[in-house]
Amino acid sequence: MSRVEEERAAQRYEDQKRLEKDMRSKNEKATEDFSRVVNAKTQTAIKVTKQQQTMNNNARQQQSSARRGQAQSNLLAKSGIQSRNLQAELLKQSSSSQELARSESKGRQTELQDLRGAETERQITTQKESDQRVEKYNDHLAAISREDEERQGGGGSDGDSGQMGGGQMGMAMQQQQVAATSEVQSAGGTVKIPQALIASLVKACGLKVDPKGLTEFQIDLRDDVLGGSSVKVSANGRKISATVVSSDSNIRRLFKASEGDLARAFDAAGLSLESFRVSAF
Repeated sequence: MSRVEEERAAQRYEDQKRLEKDMRSKNEKATEDFSRVVNAKTQTAIKVTKQQQTMNNNARQQQSSARRGQAQSNLLAKSGIQSRNLQAELLKQSSSSQELARSESKGRQTELQDLRGAETERQITTQKESDQRVEKYNDHLAAISREDEERQGGGGSDGDSGQMGGGQMGMAMQQQQVAATSEVQSAGGTVKIPQALIASLVKACGLKVDPKGLTEFQIDLRDDVLGGSSVKVSANGRKISATVVSSDSNIRRLFKASEGDLARAFDAAGLSLESFRVSAF
């Protein structure tokens, strides 16, 4: 056999193997498709059978209920009870009960809507009042800052006369603070948190501290001066670490200026202010 014939024979052998492989693949695919179809039909048949059984069970139950109802009706008829009048009375009572339930439900819904409306109105009013207090407080602090700048400028340009004018401005600033809002106090030209608020804050911390172990809690401040800020406190025994968080730069400035007063107030309450931080939202 020549080389060419050998190559042709080899090629025919390879083609035959490829054809056989393709045939096997097609047969396997056909078998899988057939299995899927059979399985699907089997599942459908099972489902139909279950549905038929369910329907039969329901029909039997209905027939049983109908028989029981008929037996009861016969029993009532034999006992001389006017079944129609009894059914009419039962239907009347059922209608009355349903009407009463609908009326009560409607009344509850109306009451709930009224409560929601009142709560919404209260929230709107509270928000307006809060916005007004914040605006008033910011205007107040801005006025204080302007007076501080004017006092410092006057003192630098006019000598003794400027210092006297600055003293008068400082007195006017303090009088305006006390008379307008009674929210902040001035000591040595520095605006600080009122001692009453500091005492309340320290008292709240003292009530929450657990001397047996580490405690963490947060106090949200809602008064006119510090509203919208919060104090995050962690305590280890009687040692306090506090972090003030506020989006208002003026409130952050008040807390920074009052750090010494806070430390002294904690010491007086038997607590030790180990660390104090002020940060923004």
